[in-house]
Amino acid sequence: MEKVVLGGYFGFENLGDDAILLSEVSFLKENGFEPIVLTNKGKSIFGVKGISRTSIKDILRIRNEFSTFILGGGGLFQDKTSFRSLLYYLFLIDFMKRLKKKVVIFNVGVGPLIRKISIKLLFSTLKKVDLVIFRDRFSFDFFPELKNKFLGFDSAFSLNFERKETKKKILVSLRYFKDLNLKKFSKFINILREKILMILNLLFSQRKRK
Repeated sequence: MEKVVLGGYFGFENLGDDAILLSEVSFLKENGFEPIVLTNKGKSIFGVKGISRTSIKDILRIRNEFSTFILGGGGLFQDKTSFRSLLYYLFLIDFMKRLKKKVVIFNVGVGPLIRKISIKLLFSTLKKVDLVIFRDRFSFDFFPELKNKFLGFDSAFSLNFERKETKKKILVSLRYFKDLNLKKFSKFINILREKILMILNLLFSQRKRK
C-alpha cells in the first residue's frame, strides 16, 4: 500500500481542521493509500500514524517510505494571525521538493495576506509544486499566472454523516478580534436565531406537504 504524508494544522483539537483531516484520511484509505500525518507533538489521530510536524529528523526518518506530500486543507495561506505559520508551510513545501517528493496543495484557501512579501513568497513557492487545488473561487483567482491549478472545495464538506431531524439549533463559531462588540453581537445572534428558525419551519412544512 502506497504511503502518503499529510500536512496541515492537525492535532491541535480544532474542530474544523479535525473534520478536514478525517475526510482526507477516509478518502485516501478508500482509494488504497496509507496516510501518515504531521501533527502537533506527533500524536496519532483517527487511527493514523502521526509524526511531529516540527521535527525534520522524524520526516527524514521516513523519507524513503513515501513519494507524495499533500498539504491541506483549510485556510493555511494567510499571515494575519501569524506570519511564522505561513513561513512554516512554505518551508514544508520547499523541504519536500528538496527531498524530491511530489507535492499537492489540496483544498487550501488563500488570505488574508497583509504583507507584500507574503504574496511574493507564496507565489514563488506554489510555482514549484506539482498540483494546486484551491478551496474557493477567490483563492483560485488570486494568482492568475499560476499553472496546474484547479478549483476544489472545503474538504470537510465531503464527510458523510447520518442525517437526523433533531431540535433546531444554531452553531456559532467565534474568533476573537479587537473590535468585537459582545452586546451587539449577542443581539445579532438573537435576531439571526429567530430568522433561521422561521426559515427552517417553512422548509420543514413544505417538505411535509410533498
